[in-house]
Amino acid sequence: PQHVMHDGFAGIAAWDSGAAVAALRVPFLHIARSVGGTDHAHLRALCPQAMTGRVVGSGHFITLEVPDQVNAMIGRSLVLI
Repeated sequence: PQHVMHDGFAGIAAWDSGAAVAALRVPFLHIARSVGGTDHAHLRALCPQAMTGRVVGSGHFITLEVPDQVNAMIGRSLVLI
């Protein structure tokens, strides 16, 4: 129904990702595609314990398109934690 869609989009629009990231107190890993997307410098400024990575040769579905790169980054981040 339309009211459900409206409420869902209103919730997405109200989300303050910057405040959420700044409030984190634990290490986390953010992996992005190589073109566009997240500003990793800004992310690390908000949350210094953030670990970031970028894959090469992928679009939006990084875990499906370049799983070896993603898995390697996850593996390395677990060693660092």
